[in-house]
Amino acid sequence: MTGRVMKTFILGVLVVCLLTLLGIYHVWRQFRLVCAGGELAKASLELENLTVNNELLKAEYLSLRTSQRFRPELFLSAGMKQPASNEVLVVKASPAEGSR
Repeated sequence: MTGRVMKTFILGVLVVCLLTLLGIYHVWRQFRLVCAGGELAKASLELENLTVNNELLKAEYLSLRTSQRFRPELFLSAGMKQPASNEVLVVKASPAEGSR
């Protein structure tokens, strides 16, 4: 009878250990899911902020491009002169070293 009780006890301990490990795994998986959700929320907020900033920069670029405030009369009133065509140097941007 003692051998049978011992086997039942060991089997019970193994079942309890298995259920404990299963519970720990479930909690760990849920914790990782919550962490990933937090990271996703941060990235979404950053994307939204960058999108708004990009739209503002586009609007500013278009307003500066189409602005009439750089007319020759304004250059003269500010004491400036229009540059000659040989005084303007256009520098073309090359890609950064690490972007290739």
